[in-house]
Formats: sequence, structure tokens, C-alpha cells
Amino acid sequence: MRNPPIDKKYILPFLKLRKQHDENSLPISLTPREFKEQLIFGPSNNSPNNQTSSISPPSSFIEALNLPSCSTPSASIYDPLLPQRQPSVPQSPMAKWLIDPNAGGKSNLHRSKTAPAMVVINESNNRCRFPKPDFGSPPIVRQAIILLVMYLFLGVVIYWWNKDNFIDATETHPIVDALYFCIVTMCTIGYGDITPNSVVTKLFSIMFVLIGFGFIDILLSGMVAYVLDLQENYMLRAAKAGGDKDKAGSYIIDVKKGRMRIRMKVGLALGVVVICIGVGASVMHFVENLGWLDSFYLSVMSVTTVGYGDRAFKSIHGRLFASIWLLVSTLAVARAFLYFAEARVDKRHRRMAKWVLGQDMTVAEFLAADIDNNGCVRYAFILISAGSLVFRLLYCIQMVVPGPATPGQVSFLLGVVPVFVAWIYSEFLDYKKSLSLSKVHSDNNLAELDKDARTEDDRAVLLEGGLAKSASVKFTTSSIKTNIIRFLTMDESFLLENRTTLRAMAELGAVLFYFHICDRTDILGTSNKRYDRDLFIFLYVLLTIVSAMTSLKKHNDKSVFSGKAISYLNRHQTEEWKGWMQVLFLMYHYFAATEIYNAIRIFIAAYVWMTGFGNFSYYYVRKDFSLSRFVQMMWRLNFFVALSCMVLNNDYMLYYICPMHTLFTVMVYGALGILNKYNEIPTVIAAKILACFLAVILIWEIPGVFEILWGPFTFLLGYSDPAKPDLPRLHEWHFRSGLDRYIWIIGMIYAYYHPTVEKWMEKLEEMETKKKLSIKTGIVTVTVTVGYLWYECIYKLDKVTYNKYHPYTSWIPITVYIVLRNFTQHLRNFSLTLLAWLGKITLETYISQFHIWLRTNTPNGQPKWLLSIIPEYPLLNFMLTTAIYILVSHRIFELTNTLKSVFIPTKNNQQLLHNTIAGAAICLSLYCFSFILLQIPPFLG
Repeated sequence: MRNPPIDKKYILPFLKLRKQHDENSLPISLTPREFKEQLIFGPSNNSPNNQTSSISPPSSFIEALNLPSCSTPSASIYDPLLPQRQPSVPQSPMAKWLIDPNAGGKSNLHRSKTAPAMVVINESNNRCRFPKPDFGSPPIVRQAIILLVMYLFLGVVIYWWNKDNFIDATETHPIVDALYFCIVTMCTIGYGDITPNSVVTKLFSIMFVLIGFGFIDILLSGMVAYVLDLQENYMLRAAKAGGDKDKAGSYIIDVKKGRMRIRMKVGLALGVVVICIGVGASVMHFVENLGWLDSFYLSVMSVTTVGYGDRAFKSIHGRLFASIWLLVSTLAVARAFLYFAEARVDKRHRRMAKWVLGQDMTVAEFLAADIDNNGCVRYAFILISAGSLVFRLLYCIQMVVPGPATPGQVSFLLGVVPVFVAWIYSEFLDYKKSLSLSKVHSDNNLAELDKDARTEDDRAVLLEGGLAKSASVKFTTSSIKTNIIRFLTMDESFLLENRTTLRAMAELGAVLFYFHICDRTDILGTSNKRYDRDLFIFLYVLLTIVSAMTSLKKHNDKSVFSGKAISYLNRHQTEEWKGWMQVLFLMYHYFAATEIYNAIRIFIAAYVWMTGFGNFSYYYVRKDFSLSRFVQMMWRLNFFVALSCMVLNNDYMLYYICPMHTLFTVMVYGALGILNKYNEIPTVIAAKILACFLAVILIWEIPGVFEILWGPFTFLLGYSDPAKPDLPRLHEWHFRSGLDRYIWIIGMIYAYYHPTVEKWMEKLEEMETKKKLSIKTGIVTVTVTVGYLWYECIYKLDKVTYNKYHPYTSWIPITVYIVLRNFTQHLRNFSLTLLAWLGKITLETYISQFHIWLRTNTPNGQPKWLLSIIPEYPLLNFMLTTAIYILVSHRIFELTNTLKSVFIPTKNNQQLLHNTIAGAAICLSLYCFSFILLQIPPFLG
């Protein structure tokens, strides 16, 4: 006889089978015979193993069938490998019913000894193994608004640039016409009142409608869904608040399932469509002065994206209204059709669910569900409530779980692949041209061609970082639109002229691809860090000796201020300083030499000190506050970092040196750039330096100000460490920038007094030998004493305590080094050029170490592992990876300078502005297209 159906949907996560025991006994495993008897006949008080049944409460062996809710903090599935807490909850009504079917009133359900298995459920105060997932819709509305505004802004700018190349029957305002055209194009309506009339505008329209079609369908549909979800939630709350009083509400709301019935969703969507049509017809009648029939006709043709073109919006107010109304109405129609399809699918799923729930389940089927033979049925294929539930769950998983690729990575590929193809084609054209020239045999022609060949070779001569002169000139003098069109159409002359630039861009793309291969794939191996102090010191001393033997060089540079060979803190010296510090900094990371942590903090402070010193010296002496100079500095600091973040999906703050130097460079530029014509007045400089101190105190010393100031920039300066997910997003930025918040101002002060010190040193060198030696000896003695006291009192502190003193004392060891490095003329004249060469590429070596020397293995991960090309041979692997790492870093330095010379003109701010806008527009277009491309698979799946 079939058992009566039970309304409640119980899921049986685990069967805890154990012998009866008292409070002091432990669970005893059952014999196979006892397990079979209790599984088939249920518990029996006559069992010899159940002698304590008169003492133990029956519920200790027969427990309720109710599954604890995952949202309850005290519910979890029993695990025999984990220590369990004894249940302290009172007996549930279901447990009493299992003991006495007549308890609590009359019941028509009776249990017989021959009934199928009576399972035993563990009802303990534990948690579910898997918490209930959040099935709410993803926060797509915010993304839709931001990306929509950016996308429309891009379209408006391009339309405004090319407004003369569009045919507009009725012109109103350029911005309104541009916005109206973009909306009509993006919604695929096509009234025909504004049409493109040139190659550029037609290409723009093609790309805009292709991207906009998917953009509207994927992103903006979330806005309509959001409105309908609000209506649904409101009606659900109203139905639940009404309780059983509102029986008619069951037709609209399925309270049991906690959602609105699909027929009501269809009704709401159709209602929104009707409202949109009505509002549109009314506005057209009163604003566009159309008859009611024509207004209704145009409204329907618009919301259904038909757009015959016989009617359109002509007034400025009408076009402004259409820019908003068309977005909402076209999406409302699409949503209505979606709900119609969902209703048909839901009907089919309900029939399937009815058939599944109507089937009987035997004991054998239940035992077969335990596929891992651990007495636990973990998967919900036993009680599938409906086919639509599975469909919706799979859909949510596809939407929520991110794929392996990101929009930034796809954007990079979409940009690099055409460049790589263009470069290969340009090399082929160059080879083909040289091959055709070699076939000419006339002597006169040979002479002429030899001259042309020399001219062509001159074009390929690399400037700073490998830039071809002709490529730079022609690339910057030609209009941006012309260059883009010639590139897209693969114009042969354009490719030949810019072959070197294309090669640089393709080579940079290959470098970043190598970054991804080394750090994010299993093609190359990984090894652990091991610190050996002897090896660490040996390698560093060996490098110093080799540098001294091979690259010690004397410099005779003249001072900018005095014109004499004083060379106090000259460029060679500072580059060497950066070089030997960078070597120690990199070795600290490679060998995990945590014992020199405090020294690393000093090295980073010295880098920041040089930022203040170098930038102040340049702006104060050269008085060059041009925008191009500032943009070149920003390019140098952030160009390759931005590409690395894009390709490897890292936060900007992972490479914290770059945002720190960017911030302090901007602050030095602002301090000297404001009222720069008064910089010759000492009191003005003193006031500016004092203002810098006050700004630092306000931001970093007063609680709460830092968060208020940098909070809006969390998207850029925030960092989430996978190893420390509980830390605030701005914690890393606050910690890193706060450690060196004063030292850049100290660098500015040293730079301001640099000419005075040089003049004093010049007088000192002209003194008689005895007096000169006595003064120098006194200076060195005081310097060494101060350095020793700092070492004993500050440096030897543990790193947590040291970090508290570091912002206020880091200038001491820096000053000690400057004095000892410059107290004689011979020390100032000589430098190790090998270390100076490494000092020039400190930024590139700092970034590259994360991915091609070390390994992070995950986005935003710290470099806790070593890249292993030769496993089990650590020294050989160190030698090989270091050689590749230094070579690639130096090449990145050259490529960065090459592209900087191409894209950042030095004396043309208008061209710089156009390049910036064009670059931003291209990047935004690629990102939007990539974002849409990544959203298509979940919808198709």
C-alpha cells in the first residue's frame, strides 16, 4: 500500500546509526546483523544491546525527521570524524510521534514492523556542511549605470568630433543630437533621421551598434529586472503579512515557494510595456505635435525597435526624452518576451516535477543513493522538488561563478593580437621590399637604391629605448583618425613607417604573455624559499667585488651650480645607490631574509627620499612645469604597472612602490608648481615646505582624515590580500604610505640646500690640508657616532616597534650614508657602473620579480614561492631565472621609453590631449566589448 503523501519536503543529509547509550557511554558501532534489523524494523527495546533504554530517553536513538535549516547557526550535519556535542534540545513533536503515533492527538498514520526502513536522523546543534547560497541577483545595476554612462560618453565624444560627417535632417544641440543618435543606434531602432556619411563615422556606427546590442541586452536588462524584483518583494511581504486572511492572494503569490507566480510576472512586464507605450504616445502628442494615432504608431514602432523612419523625434525636448524613454521601453518589451518564454518552460518543469514526486522510492533506491558508502546521502537528487529548480540553480551558478578570464585580460588580447599581426605583416612587407630591390641590376639604379636604402636604414635607427625617428614623427604629426583607419585597413605604407613602433608593442605583449605563463600556469614549476645567511652574504659580496673589478669608473662631471668637479650627489652616485639597494631588496625577497627587514624599510625610504630630492632639483633648477614632462613621469611610473594589473588581474596596490612614488611625485609637482614664479623667494619655499608638513600631519596623524580623503579612491588604492581577507581594503595603502610620509619632504629640503652645500664643500677643498683634514675628521666622527646610536637604539628593535619610529628616524641613516659617501673628492668621482646600470631599471626589476623570478600563483598574491625552471638544482635555477629576469626587465625599460616617445609629445599639449582621449576611448571600447563577450557564455549555457 502506498504511503500517504507528506506535504513537508524533508531532505535526509545523514543517518547516525549507533547503539543506545547513557550519558557516560560512548557510541558503539553496530554489527551487520544489528544494522540490518534496525534499518528494516526500526529500534527495538528488546535488543540485547539496548539495556539502558529504560534510562535513556527514546529520542536519543529515534530523532526527528526535520532537517535543520542552514540559516540556523546551530545546525550541521553529523560527521563521524569530528567531535560531536550531545543534543540539548527538547524532543520535537515529530520525535514523540515516532515513539507513539497517537501522541498529540488522533492520527491516521500507523507504522508496522513490515514497513520500509525507518531511518534515524542525528538532530544535533551543529551546522550544515554547505551553507545556503545567496540566490539574489548579482549587483549588475551599478555596473550597468557606470558602464552605460562611460559608453554613452564615448559615443557622444566621437559624434561631437565628427558631427560634420553625419547627415541630420533636423539639428538641435550637438550634445543632444549625439546622445540621441547613440541611444537610437544602441537600441537598434534606426529612425534614419541621423545617418553617418563618411568612412570614419560608418566604422564608428558599426562598432557602436555591435557592442551596444550586447551591452543593452546583458547589462541594462538588470535594471528592468531590478524594478520587477522590487515589485515582487513588496507583494510577497504584503502577502506574508496578511497571513491566511487573504486567500485570493494565492493566485498571485506562491507564498510556499517564496516567489511571485510566473503569470504575475508576465502581467507586470506587460503592464510596464503598456505604461511605456502610453507615456511615449502622450509625450509625442504634446511635445512633437503629432496626432494621437501617429503618436501611438510611433510609440509602438519605437518600443518594438522596428523604426520605419517615416516618423522620428525632431525637437530638442523630444530627443532628450527619447534618450531615456527608449532605453527603458525597449528593455521592458524584451523582458516581457523573456517572461513569456519562462512561463512556457516553467509549465513544462512543473509537469516534470509532478511526475518525479509521484514516484515511490524503495529501500534499495535509498541505499543506492549513498554512492560513497559512508551512511550519508549528500546530494539532493533524492527529493527533487521540480525540474525548474535545477534549471534555475545551474543558471545561477553559471552567472555567479567567474570564468578564468577577466575583461582586462580579454581587452589586452583584443588589442595585442591585431598589433602582433600588423607587425608580422610589416616585417613581411619590409622583407618583400628589400627582396625586390635586390633584383635590380642597373648600376645607376643600384646607386639610387643604395641611397634610398641608407635613408630607409636611417629611419630604423633607434632613439632612446629603441624608437625609430621617422616613426615617431609621422605617428605624432598625422591625425589620430587617419592613423587608426590606416592601421585597421592594414595600409602598407603606414605599417612600414611604424614598423619599429609595432614591434615594440608586440614585444611588450609577448613579455606580458611570458609573465602570465610563468606565474599563472603549471608549465613551469614552483619551489620553496630557503634562507642561508652564508649564501646570502657570499652572493652579495661576490657581486660587489665583480662590480668593483669590472665597472669602477671615474667621472669628471661638472656641477650644475658651481661649474666645478665637486659632483656632490651626482647622477652616477644616486644610480649606484639605487642599484646596490635594489640588489639587497631583491635578494631579501628571493631568500626570505627576514632578519634584514628593518634595512629594507630604510632602502624604501631612500627611494622615496630620492623622489623628493630629484623632482625638487629638476623643477627648481629647470623650471619646467610643462604638462608633457609631468605626463612622461606618470607614464614611466604607471604604464607597465597598469598592463601587469590588467593581464594578471592584480590590484594596483600589490606593487605598492608605484602608487607611493606617484603620490609623492604629484605632491612635489604641486608644491613647486603652484605660484612657481615665486620659487626664488626663500620665504615662499619655506612656506611651501611647511604646508607639506601640515598636509602630511593632517592626513596621516589625525584619525579619520585618511579614510575620508582616500575612501573615494578605494577602487584604485584598495588591496585584498588572499592570506588576510579580514583587513580593510585601504589598510595596505595606509601602512605603506604612512611609513614614508615625511621622508620625501626631507628630500626636498636637502635638494633646496644642495647648492649651498656644494659651495661650502668647494671652499673646504680649497683650504689648507691640515685644516681640511681636521674638519673632515670631525664631521666623519660625529656622523659615525650618530649612526651607531641609531643602530643600537632604533635599528635593533623588532619590526613592529621599529615601524612606529621609522617615519621619524629614517632620515638619520640616509644622512649618514650621504656624508660618508661624499666626504672626499675621490669617493665622489668614482662609481660602480654595473650597479648604476641596475639602478636605472629598479622599477622594472621590482615589478618583474613578482612574476618571472618569484611566483604569486594567484591574483593579488604575495610572492611566496620561487619560479623553478630547473627543478632540484636551486643554484643553477637561480642563475638561469636571474639572467632571464634581468634581461627581460631591461627590455621592458627600453620598450617603455620607446612607446613613451611615440605617444607622449614633448611640446604639443593639444596633441597630448588628443592622444590621451583616443587612448582612453580605445581602452574603454575594448573593455566594454570584452565585458559583453564574457557574459555571453552564461546566457548561452
